[in-house]
Amino acid sequence: MKAYANSPYGQIHYVYKGEGPAIVLIAPSKRSSRVHSDLIDLLAKSYCVVSPDNLGYGNSDPLPDQATIDMLGETVMCCLDELGIRQAYFYGLHTGNKIAASIATRWPERVLKLVLAGHSHSLIPDQDRRNAVISDLVKDFLKTDTESDSERRTLNAWASLYRRVSEVWWESGVFSAGATTDQIALRKRIVLDYLQSVDSTVGLYQANFSYDLGAAMKQISAPTMILEIATPAEDQEYGRQGEIVQKLIPGSILNTLHEPLGHTHTLETRAKDLDKILGDFFR
Repeated sequence: MKAYANSPYGQIHYVYKGEGPAIVLIAPSKRSSRVHSDLIDLLAKSYCVVSPDNLGYGNSDPLPDQATIDMLGETVMCCLDELGIRQAYFYGLHTGNKIAASIATRWPERVLKLVLAGHSHSLIPDQDRRNAVISDLVKDFLKTDTESDSERRTLNAWASLYRRVSEVWWESGVFSAGATTDQIALRKRIVLDYLQSVDSTVGLYQANFSYDLGAAMKQISAPTMILEIATPAEDQEYGRQGEIVQKLIPGSILNTLHEPLGHTHTLETRAKDLDKILGDFFR
């Protein structure tokens, strides 16, 4: 099912499916609830799954100027209020883990359990260090915003979007090996999200950069799992962050998913693994 909820900052589109205890899935930057499409189907066998589109993404209203992570957390809670859900389990991936952390610190009575997921760089608690790392990783998304001439900035952003969409659509090896229906469906979801988020990605990253995740972690009281996506490249360059985060969140547990190639959208193709990890923890 799909529906809309009103918030002080705009209308929020969300997907919900299933019956039982509520699970909220919060998407990463550049993506909407589509990133969780396969996972929603699996979790909905045992849970009521709610997956909102963040403002500026999917079918939600545009991202407001000077948006904040706390603001986006409020919009998620508006979806739960619309459905009459008082308590839920929360899962946030990458930028979604900042939104989930904000909810856990501002509405602790409504968070049954919490999963903060992401590659090692996304879990770095120190704000300055994390911002420096992420800024380098997403410089292609951010560089067009530094152009002083607005028309040239718009043109550069459009050209950059075309390059990213082409790279996804014609990913090396996919079609030469004979693309499957699932592989094509995945690329359709990613391309749709990139097209719809072109005007919001810079704003969401700015909100991410302004959020002090480390400070929020120290305030989390809900039972928490840190789900770290580990890759050889990040192990060498940044190091694992899960044990550091564990020390900040009392009683938290650490789970690690290993990804040799470090694909950005890796968990989108590992819905069965994620279904088991979340189901075991939430039960």
